[in-house]
Amino acid sequence: MSEQPLRPAGAAASAFLNGLAGVVVIVSVTSLIVRQDTLPAGSWLLAGCCFIVMFGGELLRLGGLGARGLSPIAVAGALSFALASELPGQSHLQYDAAFVVVVAFLALVLGVVVQAWHGDDRIVHSAYAVRILMIGIVALLFRQIGVRNGSPLADMGPAWAEERWRMVAAMVAVALFAHGVELVVHVTLRSLRDERSWPTLLREDLVEMVPTSLAAISTGVVIALGLRTLHVFAIPLFMVPLLLMRFAMQRQQRTQTARRETIAALSRMTDLAGYTRPGHSGRVSKLCVAVGSHLHLADRDLKELESAALLHDIGQVTLRDPIPAGATVEAAPLDQERIAHDGAEIVRRTGAKGVMVQILEQQAVPFRHMVEQNEPQLMQARILKVCNAFDDFSHGDPDRRQAALQRLRLGLGYEYDPQVVDALTEVTARSLTAV
Repeated sequence: MSEQPLRPAGAAASAFLNGLAGVVVIVSVTSLIVRQDTLPAGSWLLAGCCFIVMFGGELLRLGGLGARGLSPIAVAGALSFALASELPGQSHLQYDAAFVVVVAFLALVLGVVVQAWHGDDRIVHSAYAVRILMIGIVALLFRQIGVRNGSPLADMGPAWAEERWRMVAAMVAVALFAHGVELVVHVTLRSLRDERSWPTLLREDLVEMVPTSLAAISTGVVIALGLRTLHVFAIPLFMVPLLLMRFAMQRQQRTQTARRETIAALSRMTDLAGYTRPGHSGRVSKLCVAVGSHLHLADRDLKELESAALLHDIGQVTLRDPIPAGATVEAAPLDQERIAHDGAEIVRRTGAKGVMVQILEQQAVPFRHMVEQNEPQLMQARILKVCNAFDDFSHGDPDRRQAALQRLRLGLGYEYDPQVVDALTEVTARSLTAV
């Protein structure tokens, strides 16, 4: 099992969350042992079905979403178990938040063990800790906190029999509140870990994670309501849409993976043909991502920048006479623009479009055009221009860092964006210190 390295503040926050989740589980287990409650067969049947759903959902976890994977099926199963209040023939399901937390924890641990056994290295411990806390919050608010005469929401079914919408609204409100807490905690952890702005990370999470989370929440609420009439058959019936959604998203991720592999293969073409120094595009790509992260670019923008950086020299294959060592920074401005234009055309013919093509087209535009002529220029294009020039000047040799930075500063404000050059200086200094 592995987790992305955390900075000191992020590591402390992650350790606190892991410890808090551990305390919640220990307290829940102790509570069940001390009380030794006897639950009816229906509660155990529901617990077993939801355990299977949560465990299976962990094995079908979605990867590639933000900084953490997501298990919409497992989340929906846990929420339905926490929000269930009635089964046919039973007035009320007599189990509390402690029982919900223990069942969810056992399913989660078993799922993690199986994933680790199969070599899955995407496991983020803090994400699981937050999941346990989120489920505990839902179960506590719905099953134990008194709202009228000391009765919790789970016992309000008979009182709201003529106004069922009240129960639906209560379930949705509780689930959304817990999800909001989970969202804030995850964004805060990422901000501490990556040293990126909190609003930027929140926007990313809202775009990438929230739609899937809302689908899981709505499914969990619908299952909890459906249990009243369909018994446990409501679980597989209402899980089908989530399962189909999961397969569709996995197919999309496979397409994206194939696209990245194609880009990586194309990026090596200039090296193999002798147009550029070996490893040039890879070094520029890594440097661009590091500088972009330092400048707080969104994950989506970083991915487009990484792809464009890998292909930024592809236009050199149209040259009759190769540039010495492939250093486009030494070429005439018109030649740089032609290489950028040809590279963008080649990539456009592969079916690519949008931001990546714009980055390739603008990579040779001098910074002064944006300042003096108000010519729009993407930040990613400015980053690519600076990082490409740095690698051309340094030839990938760390000992030439200072000389390369001095060459960049000669064109500061004219050829290169000062903000990007400052970020590059800090990033390269940090990498030298790490070594």
